[in-house]
Amino acid sequence: MIRGKSRCRAAGSPVTIAARRWLLTLALLLPAPLAAAPLEETLPLPLASGRTLEARLLRPAQATEKLPAVILLGGYRRGAAALDLVTAGRPVLLAGFDYPVELPRKLRVSEIPRLLPQTRRGIAETREGLAVLHRELRQRPDVDPRRITLVGVSAGAPFATLAAADAGFPAVILVHGFADLPGVIQHQFARRWEPRAGWFGRAGAWMSAQLLHALLGLPNIEQAAATLKPGQRVLMIRAERDDFIPAASSLALERALRRSAARVDLVVQPGGHVRGAAQEELKPVLEASLEWMAREKLI
Repeated sequence: MIRGKSRCRAAGSPVTIAARRWLLTLALLLPAPLAAAPLEETLPLPLASGRTLEARLLRPAQATEKLPAVILLGGYRRGAAALDLVTAGRPVLLAGFDYPVELPRKLRVSEIPRLLPQTRRGIAETREGLAVLHRELRQRPDVDPRRITLVGVSAGAPFATLAAADAGFPAVILVHGFADLPGVIQHQFARRWEPRAGWFGRAGAWMSAQLLHALLGLPNIEQAAATLKPGQRVLMIRAERDDFIPAASSLALERALRRSAARVDLVVQPGGHVRGAAQEELKPVLEASLEWMAREKLI
C-alpha cells in the first residue's frame, strides 16, 4: 500500500519493552561506534511553573561540525535512560528526558483522585518540555537547527504530534501512532473486559474511556496534526495488523496529517504493534525510519 501527499513508500506504545527494543535495534542498525565514548551533559529545561526538567544529551566526542539531533520519545518509564541503548555510530546528538509523571503499573480505583492532577500536569509539562528542548537545541552552536528529528514510538507518538504542532519541529517520525484518544482508551479496556463480560464489558469500556478522557482533559491529537506547517516533514509508520491500536484511531491520525500543510510519507508494514516483538520483526520499521531520514538529509 502506497499513499502520500508528496511521496510515500511501502515496506515489508504505551509499552516500555517495545520502545526499548526499538531503540536497541536502532543501535544495531547504525554503523560501528566512534572510538571515543560520547560526551554527556545535562541541559536544564525551565518551565513556566518554575519547575525545571533535566534533559540528557549525548554527542559524539570527535564531532567538530554542526550535528543533526534526534529526540527520542519511547515508553514513559524508560525516559532519558533510553539514550543508553543507542550508540552514537553516526555523528548525531541524542536527547531525551524523563516523563514528569510516574504512574503505577497496576491502577487501583482508590488512586485515581490522586493521580488525575499529577497526570494532567505531567502531560502539560511534557509538551512544554519538548518545546523548550527544541528551542535550546536550535540555539546550540553544535546543532544544525534544520536537522532536528523528533521520534515518537507508540505512546510517545501523540506527544510527538503535539510537539510538532507546538514547536514546529522540522521532522517527525510517528511509529505506530494514533489519534482519537477516547477510542484508544476504550480499546484497551475492551480488550480486557469484553471477553469476560461481553456486551457489558464493551459498554463499560466506552463509559470508562469517556469519563477518563474528560477528567484528564486530554488534548486533541487530530487538531494538532492538522495544524502542521509547510516545510515540516512527517513519516508515519503503521502496522498492517495492529491489535493494540484500533484501525480507526490510526486512520484518524493519518487523515489529520494529510489535512495539514506538512509533507507526509506513509509506510504500511506487515505485522503487529511494536510491543515485545522479536528484533527481526522490528527491523523493517527501523530500516524504513533510517532510510527516510537519510533520504531527507536529516542524518
